[in-house]
Amino acid sequence: MFVQATLGVILVNKYKFEFPKFHAFYGFVAIITVAIIYSYRTQMRHRLYLLYGLGSLFIMGLGIRAVLQLTLLRPHGRRIDGKRGGGPRGHSGRARRNLDVFLTPIRRYSPHPRRLAA
Repeated sequence: MFVQATLGVILVNKYKFEFPKFHAFYGFVAIITVAIIYSYRTQMRHRLYLLYGLGSLFIMGLGIRAVLQLTLLRPHGRRIDGKRGGGPRGHSGRARRNLDVFLTPIRRYSPHPRRLAA
């Protein structure tokens, strides 16, 4: 999870990717949740599996919500709700070019390249 957050920050800062704000919120809440679960491990030693189980379910819910927030924005700049633009500043063209840079090697070696085409 920490690696995903680090890669996300690099993509946003270096390659100017756009993302819904709640996507980042859910990711950082998940990281904070891991820290809280880790801090309670000694106090709840007698129910350690319950702590890890419920904490993992909560993190899974956050992950699902984050992915659902991310799928609202399609790579070609058109949102599912029909509105145009990639975000508040409308940089959908730049986001599309950046996405193509990352998907080109994947498309080349994918067994189903049509599924990855935008």
